[in-house]
Amino acid sequence: MQSLHADIRRLGALAFPTVKQTAREAIAIDYFLDVLDDADFALRIRERQPVNLDSALAVALQMEVWANNTRMRQAESESSVEIEEVQVVGEQSVSSSDCFEPNSEVLQEDLTEAKKIAAEARKEAEKAKKRIAELKAKLASVVPLSYAGDTAGTGPRPGHCFCCGKMGHFAKDCPIHVSGIASSSFTKVSNDNQQVSRSCISTPYKTQLPEVRPVRRRQSWTCINVKYEKHRMTALLDTGSDITVIGSVLAKKLNWEMFPVTFTMVKVANGDDMLISGVAYVVLRVDTQDIDSEVLISPDMTGLILGIDWMEMNECVLYCKEKQIRVNNELVELKREPNKRRI
Repeated sequence: MQSLHADIRRLGALAFPTVKQTAREAIAIDYFLDVLDDADFALRIRERQPVNLDSALAVALQMEVWANNTRMRQAESESSVEIEEVQVVGEQSVSSSDCFEPNSEVLQEDLTEAKKIAAEARKEAEKAKKRIAELKAKLASVVPLSYAGDTAGTGPRPGHCFCCGKMGHFAKDCPIHVSGIASSSFTKVSNDNQQVSRSCISTPYKTQLPEVRPVRRRQSWTCINVKYEKHRMTALLDTGSDITVIGSVLAKKLNWEMFPVTFTMVKVANGDDMLISGVAYVVLRVDTQDIDSEVLISPDMTGLILGIDWMEMNECVLYCKEKQIRVNNELVELKREPNKRRI
């Protein structure tokens, strides 16, 4: 049933790439229930009103567990009734042994056979209980597939430091970065990379800062200008995105050639699925540099987002105070995110 769910998910994404996510989920649920080939079972699933294909799979697995448990209990009750009937027959045969001595051996054989059947029924019941426990464990572990880690879908990447490029710490904890800051604002870091407590750090401000600071209602400096051939556009630098992605409408306007990918879905920050229709391999011009870039194409978004994969590949370092970013040892000015992105 889980493999059926995965196949329908994949085929739905390929068959309906331009349909909205909610409509595509409804179509996938209908196909999933039709393939089950059990009208009563499908009707019980529809009564639960699953919102998407994942919830329909969870309901189907839960009902399958309940159905198996019910059948096992019925089998146990039937076997217990048969044992009681055999015992009654045995007692009657013992009480009337003086009258029917020739039939006592036959009744004894029937009683032995009934005991064997009861023992086999108990074994089957134990096997059924183990199977139910396995199904419950599988049901608890059913989660939607997530390819948000990287373009190969192998999970999240380990963190890299933007200062020294090493793994295991971030730029704010980098020994090289901390050692270059004046001692009036930070204390010195020891050789064993153990940072002193926050109470030991002196503050450069003469007065105590308020606990709540208002957020300015203007766009932050998180974009850079990118050029492709004769087209100019604004790209968003998103450190929270593991992939570099462009809207399919914008990719079509730029006449990008799209190639197939091994996956069709990624997870966005709010947990929703975003369809991936292909990938393009293009040369983006950033300031004076021509950079080979691998860009995924999605119909569920607009504009161009440069993810952490693109920034790691080009050794990007952000300088927030100067409103600049270093791309391959070349400083590029940061831009505000526009209200409307145009080519």
